This record gives sequence, C-alpha cells and structure tokens, in this order.
Amino acid sequence: MLVVSANWSLGDGTLTAAAAAPHVGVWLQAVHRAAVRAGFRRDGSYRPLDQLQVVLAGDTFDCLTSAAWTAQLRPWHDGRAAQAARRAVLVRAAHRGRRLLVGMSRWARSGLSVPTADRRGRPVLAATTRVPVRIALLAGDRDSWLDQACTEAARYGLSIGSVWSDDLTTVRHGLEADPCVLPSESRRANGRGWQPTIGESVAVDLVARFAAGVMTTTAASVSRSLIPALARSGPLALPPVFSLWLDASRGPAAAADEHRETLVTQWRRSVAAWHRETVRQPPVSPAGVAVCDALASHFDAVGRGLGAHVGRDVRELFAPRPAAAPTCATVLGHVPADCSLDHGGGRVICLGPAIASGWINGGTSRGPGLPPTVLRRDHDWEWLQIPGMEGDRPLMPAPPTRTMIIDAA
Repeated sequence: MLVVSANWSLGDGTLTAAAAAPHVGVWLQAVHRAAVRAGFRRDGSYRPLDQLQVVLAGDTFDCLTSAAWTAQLRPWHDGRAAQAARRAVLVRAAHRGRRLLVGMSRWARSGLSVPTADRRGRPVLAATTRVPVRIALLAGDRDSWLDQACTEAARYGLSIGSVWSDDLTTVRHGLEADPCVLPSESRRANGRGWQPTIGESVAVDLVARFAAGVMTTTAASVSRSLIPALARSGPLALPPVFSLWLDASRGPAAAADEHRETLVTQWRRSVAAWHRETVRQPPVSPAGVAVCDALASHFDAVGRGLGAHVGRDVRELFAPRPAAAPTCATVLGHVPADCSLDHGGGRVICLGPAIASGWINGGTSRGPGLPPTVLRRDHDWEWLQIPGMEGDRPLMPAPPTRTMIIDAA
C-alpha cells in the first residue's frame, strides 16, 4: 500500500505554529488503521500487507516563515552565515515536528503491527505480525534544502529525495508545474546561494516580514489564525485569504475593528517593503520585474474594498501547469487540488491547497489543519479516512480547469 501526503508545513515556531502539528497522532492512527483494512481482499479474506510505503511529497517543513530571515540574512544568500542559518531553521523545524518524525521512524525501524491471518484467511486479533515500512520525504519549495539532512535522516530509517516512483505511480512535489516557485538554472548548479523565486521572495520578504511586524503590535493575539493561513498560501492566494479572514473576524466590538486596521496597515507597509526589495534583489520571474509591480498592486488591494483580483495576464502567467501522466498516475504535492486530472491511461492527483482556499481558521475543507492524504490499494486510489470525517470514497479528480496542460517530454 502506498500513502502520500504533503504540505505539513512544520516551521521553527518563531513566527507561526503549524496548523497540522496537533493532529499528528490522529494522522498516524489513521494510516495504521488503513494498513490493517488494506489486508482485507475483495473476496473478504484477510492477509497482512506485504509492505507499506509512506511518501511525504514536499513542504513537510516550512523553512521560509521564520524570524531568522527578518533581519539581514535571507535563505538564498551565499556564505557560511546563511548556510548555518538554513541548517539551524531546518533543525528547529524538525524538532517541532518530532512527533511525526519519531512515529514514522519507529515504523521504519520496527515495522507496523497488524493482525496475523489464520488458515481460513481471517484476522487473528490475539497475534500480530510486523509489516515492513519505508518512509520517503521529498524536498519542496519551502524546505528546498532538505537534502542537507540525508545523512541524519538515514540514521532514523528515513530517506530523502526529490522523486519517488514505482511501476504504477510517480510522486513529486511539482515545482516544475508552478512558475511562482520554479527555481533558476543557477540554483540547480549549486545550492550555496541562488536567485529567489517569486514564491520564496513573497514568503520571506512579505509574509515573514508581516508576521514579525504584527508580533510587535496589540493585534498579535487576534492574528493567530491569519498568519498560518498566509504562510500556507501561494502569492496569488494571499489577498483572497486575507480578505476572507477579515470578513470572518468582523464583530460589534470596537477593539476588533482597531485590530483589523492595525493588521491592514502593517500589511501595506510589508507590501511596500517587499516591492522595494524586489528592485534590489529581483526574484526569478517569467516576465521580469513588471510582474512584481502587478503583484504589489494585487497585494495592496487588501482592505480597500477593491476586490482581491489580479490581472488576467498575470494570473495566466502564474497558473499551475501540471504535466500529463502518459501511462501511470502522478501525485503532485504542491499543485492545487482542483488541478487534478484524469485522462486516458494516466491521471494527475494534486494535493496542494486551492489557489483561493479559505484557510480562515488554519484548516481546509478536509479537516482542521490536516493535510490531504491519499492512498493506493492495488490500483484503487482513495482519501485517507480520518475519524470524525467523511468515510473513504473514490478519489475522483475535479473537472478540468482552465489550466494549461503540457505533455510530458
């Protein structure tokens, strides 16, 4: 059985808390339960799984929304200081996500305990056997230097890479499908220093700067759900998510209105600072610095009653473009879920948040902070069943969107 999840966004805790962190135990139990259920065959007989493969398809850690980058250093800087800071942020994020890592490491080392089967193909609850478990963590756009921890991860039975595949499925984070986070060629050549992507520039010089500024104001206490929501959103989704949060937080109290005004003012200051920074350190962009001008206007619309929209040309330019899967399934952790497609013999299953998702309370429509997770049993794909939520159902892709599809090479 294959289990794929993505976007846990476990940060170092200096600016925001990960919405998924409190639900690690529930998720581990759900995967364990799914492994037991997968032992039941179509004819009703039971036989323990041969193996369980778990893949975290990128952004397990959010190493960009950190106070480490709100002074002089940036994650894309060259030099020993930046390299040490990158490693320190990753270590702190891993420490805060230790419950997830320890749980998976235990499985990788000792296997997963499931009931044995008797001669008639029935589960024997009084006796258990161990199913081998393999764990793979893929680097994403928010933990792109995860490969620096390969040696340490191997000690705990975890493997790190950029792609996982077998004969039936290929799993990637999907950076190549999103122009906002597609790295430059220079970054591929060496990881010591690089030109930031639009996504990195916005996450660090806008969202992290905004979060750090809010922490110094009286509105810090009311922004606890806003900051994680912004941290989990891509550039185009920031104004819609912020606007949704403002609408949801409206109330009769004057103090609440004062806090909202403080947040909007701090946001506009951060937008202006980010815009200036893009002139000094231009991010990788498919259309040059002019795109940053359009995005700055897009960001600045928050709280002005102008509607959170961006020009059609810019939106089309940054629209995610998942490549078609010609013969097998492809799972992409980064690309929005509404870009999932089913065409011919291949399908593309996307696990990323919607472009304008309503992360008002740090959660999605699939649960309070739990990242979407899919599993493959034989050739069938399903959502992972989570207690208190809708039961297993076939994983049907959404109707095709206006997103362009580029045939795989």
